Amino acid sequence: MLKRIAGSVAALTLAVAGVGLVGSAAQAQGAGATVTAADIPRVETLENYTTWHQGATPGGRYASTTDGLLVEGTTQIIKGETVLPSASELLAYAQSSTIVATGGPVWHQIGFGIDDGSWTTVRALAGAESGNWITSQPINGVAKNTAAPLETLLDGLTGNLTYLSGGFYVDKKAPVLVASYSVNGVTTSFDLAAIGTQPTQVKTVLSADIRPNEDTYLGWHDGAAVGGTYESTLDGLTVTGKAQILNGENASSTQVAQFVTGLALEASGDDVWYQVPVQSEAGFTTLRATQAMADSGTWVTSRQVGTLAANARANINDIALSLGNHTVIGYGFYLDAGKTATVKSITANGTQTFFNSEAPLPAGAGKGLGADVAPPAAIGSITLERGGALPLHAPSGIFTPGEDVTVTMYSEPIELGSFFAAETTGAVTGEAVIPENAPAGTHRVLFQGADTYYWAPEAFVLGSGPGNGNGNGNGNGNNGGEGTITPNDPTKVSDGSSQAGGAKGQQLAVSGSAQNLLPVLMGGVALMLGTGLVMMRRRLNS
Repeated sequence: MLKRIAGSVAALTLAVAGVGLVGSAAQAQGAGATVTAADIPRVETLENYTTWHQGATPGGRYASTTDGLLVEGTTQIIKGETVLPSASELLAYAQSSTIVATGGPVWHQIGFGIDDGSWTTVRALAGAESGNWITSQPINGVAKNTAAPLETLLDGLTGNLTYLSGGFYVDKKAPVLVASYSVNGVTTSFDLAAIGTQPTQVKTVLSADIRPNEDTYLGWHDGAAVGGTYESTLDGLTVTGKAQILNGENASSTQVAQFVTGLALEASGDDVWYQVPVQSEAGFTTLRATQAMADSGTWVTSRQVGTLAANARANINDIALSLGNHTVIGYGFYLDAGKTATVKSITANGTQTFFNSEAPLPAGAGKGLGADVAPPAAIGSITLERGGALPLHAPSGIFTPGEDVTVTMYSEPIELGSFFAAETTGAVTGEAVIPENAPAGTHRVLFQGADTYYWAPEAFVLGSGPGNGNGNGNGNGNNGGEGTITPNDPTKVSDGSSQAGGAKGQQLAVSGSAQNLLPVLMGGVALMLGTGLVMMRRRLNS
């Protein structure tokens, strides 16, 4: 395929303004995925043609936002197809494609070549595809720059396609926001979901954990180091004078316009400013904003980036556009000289960091033995069956990462298994099997660690009838002969009856792994690695 493309399109131009066409057998981004600006290469190559890429020369600017891909200047965002229809099927392909965009104009663009050496780009204004399309080259007996309905331009077209791409084109009259592009029932989204400020993990950082200077960037440190002081108290980190308390990171895959939607600050006293350091192709800058400014989407640059001067105030989307390719390399807060404030916590990208001497435990958790404490009122219930799978979840901030956590069901205490808290977050997540001899009624679940406990907020209800092993877990209760792991002793396996089948594979997945499953997990990893090597050999030999 590459030889046919390269031979027939050596001097080919895709864009209205002129773009050299190339082809590729490279793997495309996943169908139906959300594509960010970081996923869209700025220069078209043989290797990236079948992924989303920028094809105009020279290209304009584009950035990811929570509203869509913000595009400004002459820019062509396209994706080449890996499976080509026949020329006669091209009309159906084009008619299946749609663009969701605001602003404009934005052009719907489809480029293709035929094995007789002819090629063209056909384009129409997005939202007006039922009207005229315009050719960029002679095709099918139709002259260059002819405007006509697509059916007319493609009527009777024959031959084999040598390449095909679809996407959109923006001229210098933009900017526009493109939310999505769909073709053949597959939608690629360009708008990023807001992160939200509900944390998924909780940490505690004390003043002793914060280095006094930026000699080492990674981790918590004072980036200002000009005489401000900070001290942990029962209320949080009390900061006096100019200080920039930052958590330096290698890089976040989150685009800055999305990253700032996950920020939250608990503070009292004088104004505390968010700080978000960013490294970009336009240079380094730190973005800062008070809470009120951040709520309105307004941020301030510390240095010039792109078209924005140092100390410029701008909307976060416009800042992202000026940054170009970028990575967020940390977060934190800033207090100016002569000010005093106490910061209780900061939340960023799903992690809430407390600065007081002890972060509060989540609701339902406590110190000591949970069996000695009545569970809080249930917030809801689910109905399950004996032999079925009971979903388990204990949030981070309770158990020590890697800690051995025992799970027990009540009112009559029945131990369901012993599980490890996740190594990075301390959360426990997965499933346990409800024993066949569990009594009927409403039950609660207790997670017990070495010195902390957690009562799950939901109750679960068992009926008075016998269990059938169906449950809602990984088994189906009808897989006679599969067997099941016995709770607390995975080395004991049942006789594989159909009742036992519903409980097979009951131990935890991913973030809360059950003990004694390491050989199984290692076997799975080895199988995946082996499969990957086979696929690599096939690609190399193809």
